[in-house]
Amino acid sequence: MSFCTVIGMKLDVEQCRTLGVTWTEAKVLSVCNHEGKRVSDLARLSGVPRSTVRHILKRLQKRGWLECEMYRTRPVWRLASSQKIQALIGDMSGSEAIQQSGPQMVITNEFFRMKLDDSTEYVVHQGLEQLITILERVSYVPRHTRVYAIESHKANRELMQKVPHEAVIDINTRIQKNKSIWEGIISREYYQSALQVADRAWLESLEGRSQITHVMPDEMFKKVEQMLLFDERVFFLNWDTEVALEISDPSVVEIQKSMFQNLQLLGKKKHNDEIIREAKKYCRE
Repeated sequence: MSFCTVIGMKLDVEQCRTLGVTWTEAKVLSVCNHEGKRVSDLARLSGVPRSTVRHILKRLQKRGWLECEMYRTRPVWRLASSQKIQALIGDMSGSEAIQQSGPQMVITNEFFRMKLDDSTEYVVHQGLEQLITILERVSYVPRHTRVYAIESHKANRELMQKVPHEAVIDINTRIQKNKSIWEGIISREYYQSALQVADRAWLESLEGRSQITHVMPDEMFKKVEQMLLFDERVFFLNWDTEVALEISDPSVVEIQKSMFQNLQLLGKKKHNDEIIREAKKYCRE
């Protein structure tokens, strides 16, 4: 029996947030069943990289959604009993999730979500795994989606120190294959600073992007924050405090796009591959 059958609804991103699971966790959970599947099968069916799936399965097991047993020396992951899943859903609709008419709020240990109406939503994400999930979301956007990004060398350095190297390369590779169109604003020391903790493999995973970048003086970037705007949502990520704010509000998104375009006028325009060629001078093997 599949997870969607157990909960009696088609699983989508919005419903998963209500259940207290992240977007990427939702993709994995939606392909799980009571019969059990191996990690390789779950990765193939969900479209989530195998390394990421392993982390997600452990988190979901810890929360009680999944169970694991060994079959011929390999772990097999299956849904918890229907009764246990229904109990978890009941908990989410009780003390941890607050449902009401009009504005809706969901509170878990990892995020606070307030939905005002069909087009307006604010989410506070907390914890490193939540921030990594946001990066994974941008790597799965439809082909040719336009993504706006502002990133300081401090933010990128913090990211590179905290996020597993393999996961960063997986995300960059998917972005490259997806052919999303990026417009970026970075600080002058962005790549040189990152290469003190990264290597050539990371740099090469950034090659071939459809990206125009505007480079700005380092002094204009005071904090370890990152901004991403895609799918009519804007995200502000702080890798130092491991907190992110997600805003889905048409007026806020439009203002942020306008501010981004004004900031571009202050920077020096360069193509992504040109910047990477320059950065390779500082690259360690």
